[in-house]
Amino acid sequence: MQDILHSNTKHAIKIDCDFDCEIYGDKDRIGQVIINFVTNAIKYSPTNNNIELRVHEVEKNQVAVSVKDFGIGISSEDQQKIFERFYRVQGKNENIFAGFGIGLFIAAEIIKRHDGYITVESENMKGSTFTFVLPYEAEKEME
Repeated sequence: MQDILHSNTKHAIKIDCDFDCEIYGDKDRIGQVIINFVTNAIKYSPTNNNIELRVHEVEKNQVAVSVKDFGIGISSEDQQKIFERFYRVQGKNENIFAGFGIGLFIAAEIIKRHDGYITVESENMKGSTFTFVLPYEAEKEME
């Protein structure tokens, strides 16, 4: 995350962490998912400089990491397909945004292999919120 903050001087990334827990998993791969979400938020928000990252509990023994942007958004039709390998949203801006269409596919696979899931909420021209949810183990009482 520090690399993104240092390499990006245009966008303000607000981090809100109102929950703390330990996840048992591959730190580098989970970090890769966060970086993918944040870099996508930057890429698809060319005219709005605000991005919000939030860590919060969603249910008992489940923690969520959400990245919210205020960019171009994603149509409901495309939301169903964006996690497919090589899928790229088609439209008038398709030549502006570079990429191969595999980042979200890889992110979804990483989270699935950690027994979690990804959601997306979005509206055209109002932005998107990508969230991944992972289980965590509650601390066991010491005997």
